[in-house]
Amino acid sequence: MRHLFFPNVKRSNPFLYFIFLVYIYSPNAFANDEWLKKESENFIVVFKSQHSNYLNDVIKIAESSLTRIGTLLDYKPPKKLYIKLVDHRDEGSGRATSLPVNRITINLSSYTVTDYEYKLVSNTLTWLVSHELVHIAVSDQATPLQELMRKLFGKVMPRRSSPLSLIYSSLANSEVYSPAWYHEGIAVFFETWLNTGKGRLFSAFDEMYFRTLEKEGLLTVARSENQWHQANIAHDQFIVGAKAYLFGSRFILHLSKKYGVEQLLAWIKVSKKSNTFSFEKKFKEAFNVTIEAEWSCFIEEESDFQRKNLSRLALSPVTLTKPLSLRNGWVSRPAISRNKEIIYASFEPGELAKLIALNVEKGTERIIADIPTPGLVRVSELSLLKETVFFTTHNNSGYRDLWSINIDGKNKKRIWKDARLSHLAVNNTSGELWGIKKTGMNFALIKLEAPFTKYQHVYTLPKNIVLTDLAFKKDGTRLLATLKSDKIEQSIVSIDVEALELQSRFLYKVISNSGNPEHPSWGTYNQDKIYWHATVNGVSNIYSHGINDDTNIQTNTLTGLYSPLEFDEKKVFAFEFNSQGFSPVTFDLNKADEKQIDKQVNAINFKAQQLVLDHPPLLQWNINNSDATSTNFDEPVSVYSGLFSMERISSIPVFGYFDNKAVFGGYFEFADPLETHSFRLGIGKSKNNFHIDANYLFEHKVLVNYQQKPMSFYNYSKESANEKLSSSLGLELKHYWRYDRPSEVSQIFYSRLNQQRTQDNSAVKQSSFHIGTKLQFKSLRKTIGYSGYEHGYKVEIDYQHIFNTNALIEFSERWSANLNYMHPIFLQHNILNCQISYGQYTGKKLDAGIFYFSDSDSGFFEEGTSRRYQLEHYLANTKLAVGAKKYKKLLIENRFPPFSISAKIGPLTFNRADLSVYAMYTDIVTFDSPSYLDSNKYWGIQMTSYFDTVYSLNSSLSIGYVSPLDSNSFKDGKLYLYAKFFQF
Repeated sequence: MRHLFFPNVKRSNPFLYFIFLVYIYSPNAFANDEWLKKESENFIVVFKSQHSNYLNDVIKIAESSLTRIGTLLDYKPPKKLYIKLVDHRDEGSGRATSLPVNRITINLSSYTVTDYEYKLVSNTLTWLVSHELVHIAVSDQATPLQELMRKLFGKVMPRRSSPLSLIYSSLANSEVYSPAWYHEGIAVFFETWLNTGKGRLFSAFDEMYFRTLEKEGLLTVARSENQWHQANIAHDQFIVGAKAYLFGSRFILHLSKKYGVEQLLAWIKVSKKSNTFSFEKKFKEAFNVTIEAEWSCFIEEESDFQRKNLSRLALSPVTLTKPLSLRNGWVSRPAISRNKEIIYASFEPGELAKLIALNVEKGTERIIADIPTPGLVRVSELSLLKETVFFTTHNNSGYRDLWSINIDGKNKKRIWKDARLSHLAVNNTSGELWGIKKTGMNFALIKLEAPFTKYQHVYTLPKNIVLTDLAFKKDGTRLLATLKSDKIEQSIVSIDVEALELQSRFLYKVISNSGNPEHPSWGTYNQDKIYWHATVNGVSNIYSHGINDDTNIQTNTLTGLYSPLEFDEKKVFAFEFNSQGFSPVTFDLNKADEKQIDKQVNAINFKAQQLVLDHPPLLQWNINNSDATSTNFDEPVSVYSGLFSMERISSIPVFGYFDNKAVFGGYFEFADPLETHSFRLGIGKSKNNFHIDANYLFEHKVLVNYQQKPMSFYNYSKESANEKLSSSLGLELKHYWRYDRPSEVSQIFYSRLNQQRTQDNSAVKQSSFHIGTKLQFKSLRKTIGYSGYEHGYKVEIDYQHIFNTNALIEFSERWSANLNYMHPIFLQHNILNCQISYGQYTGKKLDAGIFYFSDSDSGFFEEGTSRRYQLEHYLANTKLAVGAKKYKKLLIENRFPPFSISAKIGPLTFNRADLSVYAMYTDIVTFDSPSYLDSNKYWGIQMTSYFDTVYSLNSSLSIGYVSPLDSNSFKDGKLYLYAKFFQF
């Protein structure tokens, strides 16, 4: 036969394809900057050469933290802990895992998003390392029985391909499988005292959040519902994952005040005499009360505490504000345009992040543009030059890009990729754009002139000094900023621009250093006046500073006011906090004797204050870095070899199915501590067969796979195309052509040698060699309050060249394409999903290459999806696999907005559900039919309930009904039910 795409080619050698593919692609696939490592007494730090300056600081902080944490929790790691240093994003962050190995990953950028005291941080490294080490110490604890299980089976990581691994993992690592609020609450508690009270227990944001809940009556609702197991869940709440930190830390604080710190530590520790696996039972043993009862007491106590704070604040006149919009959520710093519009970025539940132009006088707004990759808290960096808005993307991960757009929404363009720029400010006198740029271990002030494609270095800030919230005076002579450091108090400063530019001298005047002030702005009517917000009395109020160096309070609010901008001589624009985020308001400037009003504003009490008085030893928890002086910092640096660092992760007995017959065997996993190299092996024995499934994975880019009659846990009651395999050897190489979220373009190159068995297993039927590629284009976005994607598209194109290895002149081709497009309609989170699929097979019939269709819904346990009807090769009411050489498919689905549910059944915690209605049309051509003869037209409805398995693993339960479109009888349809225990 002739080649589909190259008709002049009549035959070819598949091995030439294979050799060419490996030769051309493998150098790129295996390319990897060299990892280095340095060891201390308890740690192995793995890093790249450009991060070597951080090493001694990281080791010193880690050793000091572990000494203190280990003493408090009676914890000593069984072997050295790994710390991986990276620089993958513009904001400092940390992540800890105790499965399958104890490892901390630290992103080395300083944490500059500390707005609103959302994160109360002194030294970024100390805060991150100590917080993450608490997670390791808590999660890695084990009872004697669990230690024995770890020796026998390893620290088993739950794997979707081997779901029985979840049972072994949860039994041997029960501390890992505790609610997220438990882990984060303990870490926040420790982080505060390890850093001498500089932590989120004393955060004004936390106090404001619970005070606002009480003001709006939501704590009363929480007390009546008493859902401790839902404290992690924040459906359609702007606070999203931070809810676990907020409620967790407050509950831990409640326990420590009521029962004492020693009793709290006794609960956190794992007793060597205990073999309790249940989180609830362990709580009752520690406090002699059920967690339900104690959670109710906690909410009641919190409500009473916040009522008293609200009463204290209400003793002074409360500032009246005028709402300007119904928008809530996270917001950027605002700017004011020449026509008096307020320009800001908004990211609220159910909506994509947007640039907003708000007309204060008319109370109307217009959307300038979408922001594709917003961050929480600041949303986007933003500044305004005449009619041009500058903003940033990749605010949540990666390196920020700098963009510009006209204020009318036209001429949107990216002007600097990977700018790593934050805290933008425009000098209207010179037309320059200034910002803060990450440079190695330091931050630098830089400026850009039109057309803003090249930057000039202005000044490099000393180590551990950060400037944020830049704002130029109208004449360009002074630059306002928030100065942050672990050595001095956070301050609003006014910087001499001329000395900075011409003399490289950092001369500044402190305007205020009370109450962690931030977000300064110059007056637009009175250009010598300065505004900012600060938590002097524990509540964020607006302050002003005049030409006579007088500082006055302008507001007394019950919740919080932020980011002030003088709108005119009579009123100020600001954002006011409520339980759904920040909302734009204005308030009248204070006309009375401000100094007298300042004296009248009462301070709130912080819940952690009394704990310090009752338990003074908490202040002695402070990390003393001198504890690490015994560490030998002269230990040599060596090359980290992932391949030669591989060790056993798990070895467990499992069972599965092949050809509807039970298979018993084992699952084994080996990996290096960074999981750059991973080898997984499943072996089994059935009555007449031996089964193997082996995979080697390198950095999620290179996969080598060998299968021999592979078993699967999920194939116990359905026939799959995989069960026709006698053996298979494959290679996959993945490459990203574009990784610019939300847009991605990736390609997988693959080759595979297959042997197909006969139906009775008596002999090999066909042997085939496959070489092909799969292209994927996608741009998908989601909003706050929804777990999946809501906007965008995904396109997959797959092409294979298939050879009969017994007669190379016989070859076939197959290609397929799948387009998925989704968009919300009518209501927030109401998603219309359209899917179009097409596939074609040409040439000699080789079983390993044809398309197999089935309904895939015969089994209760599902591996790949919670919506089987979306599968490209789904064919309703067809249990046996149907081979096709051509097909086309259309699916239209409406997914209704999710709704909250609350139910706890044993280790399963249900939290939400959604309903989908769909219709599908599938036409296939089999090898026995000359054209589209087999038609499949169905409609269906499905309810999907989402739940957490052992508090942490996202799972789903799907129940539905599918029926022919032309049927008038319910009996013609079919009910189905299946569960997916590994949602992601």
